[in-house]
Amino acid sequence: MTAGKYMRRLTKHAAQVGLALALDLRSVPAYFATLKKQPLELGLPWISLGAIRFLKRFLQPKMQVFEYGSGGSTVFFASRCERIVSVEDDADWARRVRHRLGAAQNVNLIFTAAPTIRYRSDGQPFEEGDFTASSYVRAIDGMNSDGVLIDGSEDWRLQMMRRSLCFHHVEPAMKSGAIIILDDSWAYPQLRKSNRAKRVTSF
Repeated sequence: MTAGKYMRRLTKHAAQVGLALALDLRSVPAYFATLKKQPLELGLPWISLGAIRFLKRFLQPKMQVFEYGSGGSTVFFASRCERIVSVEDDADWARRVRHRLGAAQNVNLIFTAAPTIRYRSDGQPFEEGDFTASSYVRAIDGMNSDGVLIDGSEDWRLQMMRRSLCFHHVEPAMKSGAIIILDDSWAYPQLRKSNRAKRVTSF
């Protein structure tokens, strides 16, 4: 995806946020609260408020959740679910999340560096190593998840974006009734059109 194309999508997305708030006035106070404090401080996922309300209804105390990318979502899930596994590729951010989690015993926060993104002489990015075979992508293997949040670091200029590759890795193994939450799904139109889900909801 080119930088120009991404900026056009981002502008369209900002307009959609404004319209969504106008149509859902109960979200306005919470939205502005997230502008004053970071989601990690608030203990909230950095996703839409409608999606957060959905998760509050969906999550149950005995559930297991996996997430690509840690943060306020880790705190949110830890207070609502039995077990959380989160994989993070930013060591400093992982330390901040661990500090925010405090004494939580139901979280396994894994730090593993993803393949390095480098740039060719023409400025185009490429990844050193196979991201799909990395310990970052495969950290979920063997876990029977009720929900997977795909967030985490992304480089929008990569031809095969990281979250898309994570989605393709986890989707075949999802059990009946489980959900995948894809952050910024507007940036992955091919995933919204082509997937195995019985139902797709955009917030």
